[in-house]
Amino acid sequence: ATQDRLQETMLGPLEKARAAGGTYDQPWWAKPEAIEVWGPVLEKEDVLILDDFLPQQAVYALAAAVQREKSSMAPGRTDSKLSALGRGDSIAWADAQKVPELGPLIENLNALVGGMMSLPQEAVQARLQRVSAFSDAQLAVFPGDAATDDARYIRHVDNEDGKNGRLLTCTFYLNEGWDTRQHGGELRIFEPDQRTVKADIAPVMNRLAVFFSDSSVPHEVRAARRERSAITIWYLDQEAHNAYHNAEESGQ
Repeated sequence: ATQDRLQETMLGPLEKARAAGGTYDQPWWAKPEAIEVWGPVLEKEDVLILDDFLPQQAVYALAAAVQREKSSMAPGRTDSKLSALGRGDSIAWADAQKVPELGPLIENLNALVGGMMSLPQEAVQARLQRVSAFSDAQLAVFPGDAATDDARYIRHVDNEDGKNGRLLTCTFYLNEGWDTRQHGGELRIFEPDQRTVKADIAPVMNRLAVFFSDSSVPHEVRAARRERSAITIWYLDQEAHNAYHNAEESGQ
């Protein structure tokens, strides 16, 4: 099964690199021995899962910030091709000026994506060569309800027709003590055929899921039976992103 393959090629070897630890100046995932594992995996699988991405103090500060921002959240809006009923989260958009606790996440994501753009894997470089900006952070909370399907987001692609400028999706999870058997809420990643399940990713605290935003990575959020918090930042082709939104606003 694909999940077993990912355990063998990515999760297991990365666990060894993570156990070796990092330093304040160089997180474990930025060490050459970790990059040697995740570079080829990202090229082959289009997805990367990194645990213990940030220092713990920064994670708790971010989790508190998301709770603080809940009062300003509104229901998440889907792409026009998706039913509005297919998305059950509440979201707010923020940058580091509005939510200073985002600073360490943005700084480390920039370092990670910079590393990706200079990987020896040319296929990864080619897919990221048009990255010129990153989005504001989307803070998202699924309410968690055992009785309904509201706390989910049906299968979709972040940049389905290749026009909205999103190139790389980075989602960071903030859910302490999460047990998928009890709470559900997995990020389910499909193969490009949109039917075969590639992986179910538990939204556990301090885990980062990174994947290409194009049709190579269809995904969904499974129904959550407990409140589920995440922060997503997209790395963009700014020119394409602006053109897409300008066309949207003018009704083209």
